[in-house]
Amino acid sequence: MMDRTISQCRETGRLILQDSCYALHCSNGRRMWLEMDRIPLHLVEQEVSVEGERYGRNLIAVHTIAPLGKN
Repeated sequence: MMDRTISQCRETGRLILQDSCYALHCSNGRRMWLEMDRIPLHLVEQEVSVEGERYGRNLIAVHTIAPLGKN
């Protein structure tokens, strides 16, 4: 049975294009699939912060996405 839990979340990682879909590759090796209305192409292959609603274990409906600042 699929986990349909919905919760607010904030994740960081590298925005990647995989199998014609967008995903967040987190530092722990986990991949989170992203559902976005607008695709920020200038952020692909960049470290980003994503906020939205998590559905199950690995899908985020993105509300905001922003580049991570370099320290």
